[in-house]
Amino acid sequence: MRSPSRAGVLKVFFDLAYAARVQSLVEPAFFAAANSRLSLSRSVSFVAGPGVAGVLVQLIGPPLALLADAASFAASAALVATMRAPEPESGHTRSGLSREIREGISFTIAQPVLRPFYLWTTAMNFFNYVYSAIYLLYLVRALHLPPALIGIPLGVAGVGAVLGSLLATPVARRLGIGRACMLGEIMFTAGYLAVPLVSSTPQVEVAFISAGALVTGVGLMLLDTNSSTIFQSLVPTALMGRAQAATRQVNWGIRPLGALAGPVRRPAPGHLDRGARRAGRQRGADLHARAHLRRQGVDKAW
Repeated sequence: MRSPSRAGVLKVFFDLAYAARVQSLVEPAFFAAANSRLSLSRSVSFVAGPGVAGVLVQLIGPPLALLADAASFAASAALVATMRAPEPESGHTRSGLSREIREGISFTIAQPVLRPFYLWTTAMNFFNYVYSAIYLLYLVRALHLPPALIGIPLGVAGVGAVLGSLLATPVARRLGIGRACMLGEIMFTAGYLAVPLVSSTPQVEVAFISAGALVTGVGLMLLDTNSSTIFQSLVPTALMGRAQAATRQVNWGIRPLGALAGPVRRPAPGHLDRGARRAGRQRGADLHARAHLRRQGVDKAW
């Protein structure tokens, strides 16, 4: 239990520093391109990682596969350590941990463009984990899909994420970055509707769910890549770590509550209203955020 806990704590440190470091390395004009490439590399790892892991476990066994995984993190740390780009002076005087946390939360809530994103992504994470908690149960108990078919939509979602990473910058250039985020969130939500709406043979069900997973993967990367660009453009470098911590404290902290809320009522054949309600609630959050972004004229800044 100690090792996963320590790894989780260190991951938080890395993620917060990572966002600030990208902001200090890249000129604002290139934020979108940089985020697109980073999302692409992450999406490729999602697609290739499970396959590579399976091959390693088969060839060298689980213990050595875990050692290889640890070595990959050490190699990543070594590569990060070779970066020699100067970091800008923050000019910030330390004022105590609790006060700095409040500063990050206050900035995010007071910023008229970031505030709807803050509320919007919190709603998205809650209902996404409601969905995730019952997804496999629904496929097995309601749709009666065999294990060999259940993994197909996950692989297709990874392919969609790769496509979304490649499309994120062109779509933002064409529609505007705010509308690109909204399109991504609508696609991310709409793809989930394939699960509660399908009822046919297992092959048709998997094909339908996989098509939805493809749409969800594309939408996720359209949203993730372009929202990162908005965040980096609006948050000062000195506040980036604290603002990221503030948003993740709520956005990630809400996830266990969603996971607990999901299995409150056991999924059964014919009970499709849970997925429909989830999609409807999230779509309502989408439309509210879209109206707010339009009022703020977010696309005019890009």
